[in-house]
Amino acid sequence: MNYKISIVTINLNNAQGLERTIQSVTNQSYISFEFIVVDGNSVDGSKEVIASYKDHIDQYLIEDDNGIYEAMNKGISLARGEYLLFLNSGDALLDKGTLYQASNHFGADLVIGLIETPDGIGKHFYRMSFYEICCFGLPHQSTFIKRQLFDSVGLYDEQFRISSDWQFFMRSIFDEKCSYNRIDLAISYYDNEGISTKFSEISAQEKIQFLNDHYKISKFKYQWKLRQVKLYYRIRFRVLLIINGLFNSGKS
Repeated sequence: MNYKISIVTINLNNAQGLERTIQSVTNQSYISFEFIVVDGNSVDGSKEVIASYKDHIDQYLIEDDNGIYEAMNKGISLARGEYLLFLNSGDALLDKGTLYQASNHFGADLVIGLIETPDGIGKHFYRMSFYEICCFGLPHQSTFIKRQLFDSVGLYDEQFRISSDWQFFMRSIFDEKCSYNRIDLAISYYDNEGISTKFSEISAQEKIQFLNDHYKISKFKYQWKLRQVKLYYRIRFRVLLIINGLFNSGKS
């Protein structure tokens, strides 16, 4: 099935990153997609970037907003595709065949790919358990979301500044029991200078508030579980490095 994809890019005063994102989208070989840009009334030249690429952008909206999730919700309201992908300014699709390769795995409510980061470390596969999603989340810029999921789960909660996409995935997977497909395919390059990285403490506070309100999980229990999960993967990663080193030395 030739699914239509809505790529939503939000931006505020990141003209250079926005152009990088636009170029990665317009370079795609897959043709069944629309491109939506939502700009929060930037003053750094972003508007000029949008104007220069307007022939490659299906819809764009330039106006003040109250944060990233209001901007994303505006993008959702404009989207007409069966799947949505949120590719914020600065993020980029990895190569021109990315959307085509990803579309071969569509069908589930969430199709979850991998990311690459400037340090060369990407998201790895892990078990989709409650506390592992709490700890690691999902790579928003590499997760295709079926449009219908926003009807059943709701839009992003705009009262949270940083973690609303994390909460959306928590509700989708553990409350709505949505279907998902994890694929061994890197979708996007992640600009880790984004707001979620810069305001990680606020993000943690929001997550604790959500878990306490929604699942009656205390701050202490949450932090204890996170330590357990992170320790497990730290040990697992080191063991894999040792095994890989022994394997490679045996080949030489």
